[in-house]
Amino acid sequence: MQEAVKKWLEKLLSGKRFKNLIIAVLLGLFLLCFFSVYNYLNILSHPLFNPTVLSSYNRLKSAQVLNRTNIVQTNNNIHTLIFGGDVMLSRHVQTQQEKYKSYLSAWENIYKDFESADLAVINLESPFAPSSPYPTEGMTFRAKPDNILGLKKAGIDAVHLANNHFGNAGLVGMKYTWQLLTDNNIVYVGAGENITDAYQGKIIDINGWRVGLIGQSYDVPWYAVGENSPGIAVYDLEKLRTAIANLKNEKIDFIIAMFHGGIEYTRKPNQEQINFAYTAIESGADLVIGHHPHWIQDAEEYQGKYIFYSLGNLIFDQNWSTETSQGLVVSLLVENNNIKKIILKPVVIEDNFRPRWANLLEAESILKTVNLPFTYELIDNQSLDQ
Repeated sequence: MQEAVKKWLEKLLSGKRFKNLIIAVLLGLFLLCFFSVYNYLNILSHPLFNPTVLSSYNRLKSAQVLNRTNIVQTNNNIHTLIFGGDVMLSRHVQTQQEKYKSYLSAWENIYKDFESADLAVINLESPFAPSSPYPTEGMTFRAKPDNILGLKKAGIDAVHLANNHFGNAGLVGMKYTWQLLTDNNIVYVGAGENITDAYQGKIIDINGWRVGLIGQSYDVPWYAVGENSPGIAVYDLEKLRTAIANLKNEKIDFIIAMFHGGIEYTRKPNQEQINFAYTAIESGADLVIGHHPHWIQDAEEYQGKYIFYSLGNLIFDQNWSTETSQGLVVSLLVENNNIKKIILKPVVIEDNFRPRWANLLEAESILKTVNLPFTYELIDNQSLDQ
C-alpha cells in the first residue's frame, strides 16, 4: 500500500498538471501582492495609471511666503485672524453638495466671516484627488477638485495638512493637493516633499505684517514624511523648536503652531497635546490651535498665550451625535502683535454637512461644556426666531 501511494505521489509531482497548478498559485500570489501595493501607493510613478499627476508641485525653499497686499486696513497695527476646525469635503459632504448642485453650499452660512478676516485658517481633513474613486462611505476621504471653489469663496488663506487622512488619496493625492492649493494662493503647512519641507514654517505677509505657521500631527507612521519621501510632519518637539527658531530668525511678527492630535470624542487634551502646546509657547509661538478629536475641547492661557486644544468639526458628516455636530470658530483681534480680543463663534452643523452660526442661547450651552479660563466675547449671530 505504501509503495502504491509513493508511486502515485511521484507521478503527481512530476506531472504537467501539477506544475501548471504551482505556476498558477505563484502567479496568483504575485498578482495579489502587486495589487495590494498598487492600492496602497497608487503606482505613483507610472503614467499609465496616473496620467494626471502634476510634475511640478510646490517645491519649498527655506519658507513659503504668500503676500496679501489686497487687504484694506485703517490701522496697520490691528489685524483680524479666524480659525476653523476640521473640514472634510468627501463622503456625505460631497453627496450633499451635489444634491444642492453647488460646491459652495457647505460654506454658505459662514463664509463671510472667514472672507472678511485678514487671515483665515482651517484644518483640511480630506486631500483632493485628481480622479475617482470618490468614496461616499467608509473612512477613506478623497475630495473632488471642484471643492477648491468653496475654500476660495470663504477666503481661506492657509490649511493645515498634518493629519491622519491626508494620505487617503495616496502620494498622488498629496502632490495634487499641494499643486491645487498653490495654484489658488492657499498656503499649506504640516506636509511636504521631504522632512525639511514638511516641518518648516510657512509665512504669510499681510501688508508687511508677517505671520508664521507651523503644523504637526500625532504619529501616523504610514503617512509620515521621510528623509526624501513625501508625507506629513508627525509629533517631534525638537523639530517644533527648530521650526519656531527659524521663523523668529525670519523676523516674524506672530507665530501660530497647530497640532492634530488627542483622543477622539473627548473634552480634555491628552499629554501629547499639552506637551506640544507648552513647547510651542516656550519656544516663542504666540498661539496654539488644535484639532482631531471632533469635539470642542478645553482651552487655556499659558505664559500669557492662548491654547485651543480642539476646535471640533467645522464641515463634517458626523450627525450621529450632538458633540460632533458642533464646532468652534475662533476669531482674534491682534494689535501690535498681541491678542487684544477673543471672539468665540460656535457653529451647529445641519443636513450632515453645512454649519451655521449658533444663536446666543445655543452658543452659551455649547461653551458650558468646556473650560475657557479667560475673557472672551460672544456675538448673537441669529435669534431663536430665525
